[in-house]
Amino acid sequence: MDPIYYVEALQRALELPSGQHLKMTCMTLDEADERANQFLRIRDAHREFRTLEIKTDGMDIVIRNLVLDVGSCCSLEVSSEEDGYPIEAAVQPEASAGWRAAVPGTQTVRLIFDEPQNIRRIWLVFEELENTRTQEFVLRSHSDKGNFREIVRQQWNFSPSGSVQEIEDYAVELFDVKVLEIVIVPDKNGGEARASLRRLRLA
Repeated sequence: MDPIYYVEALQRALELPSGQHLKMTCMTLDEADERANQFLRIRDAHREFRTLEIKTDGMDIVIRNLVLDVGSCCSLEVSSEEDGYPIEAAVQPEASAGWRAAVPGTQTVRLIFDEPQNIRRIWLVFEELENTRTQEFVLRSHSDKGNFREIVRQQWNFSPSGSVQEIEDYAVELFDVKVLEIVIVPDKNGGEARASLRRLRLA
């Protein structure tokens, strides 16, 4: 069989998602076999994960095969929640306005996993369309082996005339995580702004 047609048949058999293809140039049958085995290992390793498309204003981001279904693998705790803006809205795949606190001041969002998780990517989106403010958040994790560990402490200056969205994408190596916690100070100057979180994704 011609190597190119062989690879095309393998690609169909592997049920590769749209946008993932086997390279089909200058490939022998042995090379095609090895490439197919690589994709099989990737597919089997991540079979429990799903493809998720994230849409934000002015940006489309596609994370394939490596997104944890947060809603089904953990409990969510939050210190305050406005009606119509539940914390679940920040982690669900459907487009929504996300979570918003009911009162001003520092707020805590906590994910308590049913089973320890290994986390390699944390993706956060914050949005502020009305107020000028400086926000700070602290991201922490906790495992059975120790106390809370600070992952990152980040400040961001929001301005309705310019910077209305903060997108953070962290590559991490966190193992056996039982709790992931986000502490948000919505206004470092002590104003009346309320904390919010548009999106939270883990991989």
